[in-house]
Amino acid sequence: MESIKSIMTSNLKINILTELKDGPWGGGNQFLKALKNNLLKKNIYEEKPAEADVIIFNSYQDLIPALKLKLKYPNKKFIHRLGPIFFYHRGKKWKFFDKLILKVSSKISDFVIFQSDWSLKESKYLGFKNTPFSIIPNAPDEKIFFPAQNKKPKERIKLISSSWSSNPNKGSDFFSFLDKNLNFSKFEFILIGNFPEKFKNIEIIPPVNQEKLAEYLRTGDIFISPVKFESCSNSILEALACRVPVIALSSGGNADLVKIGGEMFENKNELLEKIDLVSKNLPKYSADIKIKNLEEISEEYLKTIKKSFSFSPKKINAFFLLKIKILLKIFNIYRKI
Repeated sequence: MESIKSIMTSNLKINILTELKDGPWGGGNQFLKALKNNLLKKNIYEEKPAEADVIIFNSYQDLIPALKLKLKYPNKKFIHRLGPIFFYHRGKKWKFFDKLILKVSSKISDFVIFQSDWSLKESKYLGFKNTPFSIIPNAPDEKIFFPAQNKKPKERIKLISSSWSSNPNKGSDFFSFLDKNLNFSKFEFILIGNFPEKFKNIEIIPPVNQEKLAEYLRTGDIFISPVKFESCSNSILEALACRVPVIALSSGGNADLVKIGGEMFENKNELLEKIDLVSKNLPKYSADIKIKNLEEISEEYLKTIKKSFSFSPKKINAFFLLKIKILLKIFNIYRKI
């Protein structure tokens, strides 16, 4: 294996072990696409995992491929970007799966990247321990998500929200409440994405690509995010990158992102109060938005990778891979019962 010094200079090659999708897709996919492009720009990205020094594997999607690669290339560095806590979104049976992800991670990861303090805390509750970690949020692509120039006041204050998932944790009950109780002579509201509900006053726009989404965000005055148990909501970050203040549910890692660039709410009535508060102070909240850009987040990833070379690579054997395959099969049967 090459020396740490040489690898951390011109020779470093990084692979992201995930099939990245084009078009409207989840937040993790969009962030990793942007991160990949940043690493390509630095000339340190490698398309072939076999030829990379460092493998970044994501959440649960590539557990078995990551294990196979670790078995075949024990000296490569493996960085695990942990995603959502599944049992909050899919039910109690998925707690077994969350714990299994952490078990695999503890065996092959040289470093774990959490997206928020909340995600770390929840993972510790599920059994995470004894693996070095960093807390690094996502970042939108600033070539796409950037503030509007010379934004002009409108007759009605424009609220906006986006989501590609129809999971109830995305906040459909709050949208239904606002559809019935928001003062639509003062406000307008558009939802972009997958929303199966029909609303009387809220306009729904089907999923769009990132460029079109950013255009919509730049027309908005306040972004509403009622998502629950999100480790790091990309939709919040995209709105903040467009300098749109955010009103978010006090849940998951939302507060870590919004900070003073918006407000948090606990319930439906408080949501109305916070909309009124922010709408009266839009310039202040917009000026208070502070998030790290993609270049800064990319550098944090590279610092974490550099730290990972301070430790000897972890080793696994073929029996561990077989064990995880069997446990995954058991889980797939168990979750259908």
